[in-house]
Amino acid sequence: MEVIAFFEHKVRELAALRRLRSELQKRGDTVSIYSIAFEWSDAYASAKKHGIDVLLVPWCYRADQFWRFSPFYELNPELKMINLHHEQITPQLTKNVLLPRDQIACEYPWHFSWTEYFRDLLISAGVDESRIRVVGNLRLEPTASDCERFSTRASFAERYHLDTSKKWILYAESRRIDAISLEKIGNDLTVLSDVSVADCERYFERWKLSLRRTIDQIKSLPSSFFDEFEIIYRPHPGSTIDFSLGEYARIISDGPIAPWINSSDVFCTWQSTSAFEADMAGLPVFFHESVPIPESERMPGVSDYYAIHNIDEINSASIEKCLLSREQDPIFTRYVGRWNPDADHHYADAVHGVAALAESKSIVPYNRVWKMKMWGSELVIRFLKRYSLIRKLHWPKTASMMYDDIPFGDKSCIDLHR
Repeated sequence: MEVIAFFEHKVRELAALRRLRSELQKRGDTVSIYSIAFEWSDAYASAKKHGIDVLLVPWCYRADQFWRFSPFYELNPELKMINLHHEQITPQLTKNVLLPRDQIACEYPWHFSWTEYFRDLLISAGVDESRIRVVGNLRLEPTASDCERFSTRASFAERYHLDTSKKWILYAESRRIDAISLEKIGNDLTVLSDVSVADCERYFERWKLSLRRTIDQIKSLPSSFFDEFEIIYRPHPGSTIDFSLGEYARIISDGPIAPWINSSDVFCTWQSTSAFEADMAGLPVFFHESVPIPESERMPGVSDYYAIHNIDEINSASIEKCLLSREQDPIFTRYVGRWNPDADHHYADAVHGVAALAESKSIVPYNRVWKMKMWGSELVIRFLKRYSLIRKLHWPKTASMMYDDIPFGDKSCIDLHR
């Protein structure tokens, strides 16, 4: 079976896709992994040359996105497209951004859901239950052993000059306020979620105000606070950081967040869903509501954790209260499920189960000029990336915003294609 898997974000998706590829390869399948934003043309060329039976995609929400997928149906009308839905949790205000909006997006792909929570949202959006598979969460990783935690923590301490005798507070950022990101997110909200321009602007103003307060709170912490704690501030992937957090807090964006969760003692966030992974790892999780968040903008599950309004509320006593407040049935199980050592097998079984079904789809019409546009755009991005011009020019917008996800020249991506 010939399988092509698209990814959007390296850190978020590649480890999971590699595990799935390994399991499918054991079953005799050929699997190639491509960036949906930067390697579409390569993926299409591979499908033309070798054929394609299954297409795994990170998202597909509406018919006008189908110009990316229709050409593959032309190569094989019996193609099975599976929407892995790599984002499944979002506030009520932005819910429609992550859900199918029309008949094409509901009925063409098959839909993989982590838990019944997102399955129910898909059904409410118009997806037939028969096209949904609740398969668990392939992106979850096992909790590190004490030995692994110690080793990783020691390595981080040496590399970033952190004190292992102190408690490490990992602050995971979920807000992006750079102009390019706000433009894209604003378009998604107004076009996909039917959010009014005024509500969208209020939403962003709340982001900006809350982030300013977070920065001011960290910078205002007395030096005595850092006698007991280290603060590791993790920007949202792809964010441009143009601020300082003072003398003591560290801004560190290198690598995936999972090793940092496993190395830290306390987790704090505005609304990052990494809170679920931190809870799973046994960390006390603080929901940092630096400004009041309306119900429609609260991240499901994340806002149920122990709430604080100022970073200086984190101390030994509040950490103890936070741990005691943990529910017997952990919050994360409803939204992201639990780590399952057999998740790779379940996903591969589900992929094969869908592939075995008899189904043929007509071609969703699309503008064929897009093929040439994608080919030309990818050539330009390859050139600009090679000569380190994208960040200097802040162009093209997508490449600038997703710079860390560009695979060209990245040694970690050389094994992704057949």
